[in-house]
Amino acid sequence: MSDRVVDQELVERVQAGDKRAFDLLVLKYQRRVQRLVSRFVRDSGEVALIDGDTKETVATLKTGYAVHISRMSDSGRYVYTIGRDAKIDLIDLWMDPPAIVAEIKVGLEARSVETSKFKGYEDKYA
Repeated sequence: MSDRVVDQELVERVQAGDKRAFDLLVLKYQRRVQRLVSRFVRDSGEVALIDGDTKETVATLKTGYAVHISRMSDSGRYVYTIGRDAKIDLIDLWMDPPAIVAEIKVGLEARSVETSKFKGYEDKYA
């Protein structure tokens, strides 16, 4: 059984009120979430990447104007950000230091970005 199927079953159990299933999900993913936090520096059009353990800034990257959303990719390798100016930035967290590896302007104004969860297309296309 794949990790994705196991996780889906755990999520369904959590939604049904199973506190043990919630604890299992937290144990599995808490380090990934704690290790890196993205913080919007809205007025300057930047995103600061902060190490969750040391609380130190790992990188500050120029992004779109007034970033609204950041989304982690399926593998945890990339963060997608989108600003009100509809500029999407793809940040590679595995680079040292993390850096923007792709950007695209998708219109005149935007509020959100979503990533593919379709099997076989994870982390392949921005």
